Amino acid sequence: ILELPGRNAPDEQHHLRIEAEFVGDDGAVAHLLNTLVHANIPILSFTETAGDLEEIFLQLTEPQ
Repeated sequence: ILELPGRNAPDEQHHLRIEAEFVGDDGAVAHLLNTLVHANIPILSFTETAGDLEEIFLQLTEPQ
């Protein structure tokens, strides 16, 4: 995650904010959080955002 280009920027308190797209079920999300914690990456907040149907459709049909 730390290597994602353009996805992280220090906030006004000099903390690192990371936003990343992740596709997976609840178990995969839990595994991701567990992996970050076990890598000694301090987590202040871990949230999920939902896109609207149009955004989801565009992401699924966008050529890779």
